[in-house]
Amino acid sequence: MTQTLVLESAWEKQVSPQDRQLIERCFMETKDNTESSLSFTYLRHDYNHQQSLLVMVLMHNYKKVEVQCIDQLIDCYDLEGHKLATKSFSLPYEIPAKTSMPWTFIFPKGTYEPTNKETELSLSFGNKEV
Repeated sequence: MTQTLVLESAWEKQVSPQDRQLIERCFMETKDNTESSLSFTYLRHDYNHQQSLLVMVLMHNYKKVEVQCIDQLIDCYDLEGHKLATKSFSLPYEIPAKTSMPWTFIFPKGTYEPTNKETELSLSFGNKEV
């Protein structure tokens, strides 16, 4: 079973050509990973008009079974390993086996430490394994 890239219908309708290219390039670089876990590959981050931190990642389910994320703590770090935010998230659907999909995690203003927009970030699961 090979890894598949899936974009939810909302992503298909709204993703910019630049972001689609970034997602597809990242998928091609990570699709052959031999892990058997759920992980993230950082794509980019930004701040919206409400000053929320938006972290776009490519979410990978390398497992051979569907994965559900309910009340999952997600930690956000800068490249030096400083924790910038922790927030609980629930995804509205299961992530199919052997599937990668883009997702944006939103950390509202006041729940994160500000960072330079050019600094890469990383996300990891908090206190429980998915």
